[in-house]
Amino acid sequence: MKNYVSMFLILSCLLMNSNVQGQNFLESMLAEAEKSEQLRLRGAPKLAPTLIPKAKAQSQLGSYLIGQLSDLEEGEESKKKAKKMRSKLKKIKKDLGKLNSRISSWEIQDYSADLSKSVKTFAKHLKTHSDLIEVERDRLAAAERGEQDRVAAVNKAEKNKIAARKKAAKDKIAAYETACEGESSDDPFAAFDEPDTGDRLRLTAEIDSKKIKLQATTEGCLWEEDPNDSSILPKLIASSLFTHNLKNTSQFVYSGLRDGNLILDFTKYRCLSQKKDGTRQKINCYDTASANIDQTSWAKTVKPTSSNPQVSCGSLYSEFEANEARTLNKYKNKTVIITGKVTGIDSDLFDNPVISLSSNRDDWGISDCTLTPSSKNLSFVYDLNKGQTVKLKCSDIGEVMGFPQAKNCTLVN
Repeated sequence: MKNYVSMFLILSCLLMNSNVQGQNFLESMLAEAEKSEQLRLRGAPKLAPTLIPKAKAQSQLGSYLIGQLSDLEEGEESKKKAKKMRSKLKKIKKDLGKLNSRISSWEIQDYSADLSKSVKTFAKHLKTHSDLIEVERDRLAAAERGEQDRVAAVNKAEKNKIAARKKAAKDKIAAYETACEGESSDDPFAAFDEPDTGDRLRLTAEIDSKKIKLQATTEGCLWEEDPNDSSILPKLIASSLFTHNLKNTSQFVYSGLRDGNLILDFTKYRCLSQKKDGTRQKINCYDTASANIDQTSWAKTVKPTSSNPQVSCGSLYSEFEANEARTLNKYKNKTVIITGKVTGIDSDLFDNPVISLSSNRDDWGISDCTLTPSSKNLSFVYDLNKGQTVKLKCSDIGEVMGFPQAKNCTLVN
């Protein structure tokens, strides 16, 4: 851009008193220069990812070259040659300073200076003194190859992990399908070999005037029947769409609904519809093989059973640490369930029991939560042990010097 401006000034002086044709020529040149600069600025962001590393490599070689030339200049006995070398050094240092300055600008996305021009200029210095930088160039090339190999190894390892996870997920699905429906077969006549479905639990749930017919086994398989055509074979539901209660193997949570889940008990024929906001509603459900049993007497909307907010000791400490006033306001006049690992069961000055829960911070217990049991229910305190994980329902949430405190605590678990 500076070259265009210089040319413009020279021609302006020569053609100051010239005709209109000369003035138009100058305006055309200036417009062309501005257009060229705009094109360079638009292209700079795309060029930066490759040009900046190249410029940095030149900068490293440039610093090495200056060191080599400085050593040669100091050892040169001829004053004339030494002076000439100092002149070269001065020029190289100046160009290296420009190169580094423009690298810094481009790294913060300031493309006003032409980095590509500095790269071309400095390439000439490196070519002229290629013999002096050969060793350093080879070292940098070897280091770059090593870094490329390291990155390639990391990428390969990550790809292998992803492939392993996908394979494990695929194998899990295949194992589920095999356990529920037997080995898959390419034999088209195998479809006539109907599986033994006599041990399956059957349930029909009615929600929003629709019927959802399901089959299940206590081993954790779940199928959906066509609600209108019994001749269609039940479709195995993907294992990712439900949760099986291993403590009560006839209970499932089915998440295949658009706006919520179904909580199902296949032996007691009790069903809940759970919306995304947590609201649960008892719905009519019954044994598919039997007549419709009216369950409307228990179909009343209920809110989630746990109305008390639950927070760990560590999270409560973090909340006070982030904003004490906000946390006090958040838990004001509320009963809260606080969870954590018992680090101490002590007594205060009046021999009242005090429970300390760990905040999981490595500070020798300084940031533990101090909880005072309810005076009406102290018996549970004597059964607690250090290291035991507990849930305590407390009120009067507060702090002392930033450390969580609570009173009137009773044991939940």
